[in-house]
Amino acid sequence: MKYEIIQTAPYPTAEFTFQRKSGDIGTAKRTCDKKTWKVEIRFDGISIQMIYDKRNGSICSLIKDIFTFSPPRINSYQLVSKGKQCGEIFKCQGYYRLRLNECRYSACAIGFGSAGIKYPVFDGFPDRKYNPTGKQTALIETSNSGKLLDHYYVASLDSTAGVVAMLFGLYIDYDAFYKSDRYSEKTYLESYGRWKQLYDPAFKEHIAD
Repeated sequence: MKYEIIQTAPYPTAEFTFQRKSGDIGTAKRTCDKKTWKVEIRFDGISIQMIYDKRNGSICSLIKDIFTFSPPRINSYQLVSKGKQCGEIFKCQGYYRLRLNECRYSACAIGFGSAGIKYPVFDGFPDRKYNPTGKQTALIETSNSGKLLDHYYVASLDSTAGVVAMLFGLYIDYDAFYKSDRYSEKTYLESYGRWKQLYDPAFKEHIAD
């Protein structure tokens, strides 16, 4: 499965469309108020919300991490489908992490300078040495500059991996490329060592459109 995530309206109330060769497969719209940030998502027949509660999200997460001796989670968003929480997505120790319907996934940013940024997506959370514990299920690619309106190319093994990559893509855009409508941030990432070894250039060659 190959598709694109295309930003069509800037932050703070950003909008996105999801497209395949056959046409549009969904939309996402971000809304903000004094209490919550919410992303309403429609993707390939699935409806899901990504919600951050500014009143207690960071405090509750911090307390939970302290008492469970867990690494701190950053910008944790709750995932809600049909009125019920079905997971969460957050950043921890350099990885993006996702829990969805009792399954775990992770993604990391690998910079290739002018060639762009690659975000491989893996089954499972990384181990204590920060290595992926499962196989790669998707790849997200984008340019190495934060433009006012961003564009991502996604290749995934199947529809489930496509949903996972879509959630990571939206979360990564906010985490790495958040911009207001008056400011366009320039970013440049070049990775070295073991990070570049996580990128498999042949991964997307075996995935059909």
